[in-house]
Amino acid sequence: MNKTTLVIIYNHRFDRNIPIIDELYGSRFSKIYHLVPFYDGDRPNVIPVFETSFYFQGYIPQAAHVLNKLDCDNFLFIGDDVILNPEINEFSVHEIFRVKQSDGFIPWSWGFAQNMSLEYANSIPAINAMKMQDILLHHVPDIHSHIPNLQDYKEKLKKHNLFPNKKIKFKHVFGETKLVHSKFKQSIKIYFKQFFKNEQYPLLASYSDIFIVSKDNFLEFSRICEITRQSRLWVEFAIPLAVLSSHEKVVFEEDINWTGTTYWDKVWKGSHFNPKQNKSSSEFKLRFPNPISSLDELNSTFNENELYIHPIKLSQLDI
Repeated sequence: MNKTTLVIIYNHRFDRNIPIIDELYGSRFSKIYHLVPFYDGDRPNVIPVFETSFYFQGYIPQAAHVLNKLDCDNFLFIGDDVILNPEINEFSVHEIFRVKQSDGFIPWSWGFAQNMSLEYANSIPAINAMKMQDILLHHVPDIHSHIPNLQDYKEKLKKHNLFPNKKIKFKHVFGETKLVHSKFKQSIKIYFKQFFKNEQYPLLASYSDIFIVSKDNFLEFSRICEITRQSRLWVEFAIPLAVLSSHEKVVFEEDINWTGTTYWDKVWKGSHFNPKQNKSSSEFKLRFPNPISSLDELNSTFNENELYIHPIKLSQLDI
């Protein structure tokens, strides 16, 4: 029977969450590891990592010396504020997520950088991460020698019905903003024609607070995570790139009968986006009008086939 190791990713150091999460999942997963920034405690299942949350893909290669030695078939990575449906355990992951031993999983995406307004705060840094070698030459890592070439990666994307635009259009640079002076826009347009004249490497933006990596492909996944970390590629571009590059088959939420629920004030739309799962913070307050006071109460809140709830701030609960 296939086994899955649960790995918890912390954006920031919340030591108080560690024993709560161990209690929450301890009867469901025999192996639970926490990747905690700058941890200096003595809990044996906590791996100290050293990176900012914008590039938390860098946690994984730093933890590989422990994770790669584990006897398991897959790794289920979740954020410390993602709560899994109580039916999910180390043996049910493969059935619920419909992943085989060598498959990966990404929940959903909101499209490619080529299709998104570059007003979006992380789009320009992400594109720069792929282009900086053209400018700084030997002063930056050669990311393109460590990831699939453009044509091979486009073929991988095609298998998952993902088709990015070939070129970024100038209208994406400023989107709908009216705040940029027209003379400045003109100078940027001259620069733009040089910088973006060729087809861009397709960067898929994906919700990355939950994903699955197979043990068979873990080291390749980890390697790509490290080169994207060094290149300062934002994590929600880096994780889908690493998962899609290292696995022949990747499952999305739309491929299974389960759907996660996220609570945000903004709704991002993309090729694999299900707007029904993305709710506002006001809807969260309606669902949870009173503070949660026990883990049993937390588990009892799940609807049928609700994969996960995010975010649940355990450090703010009275548990």
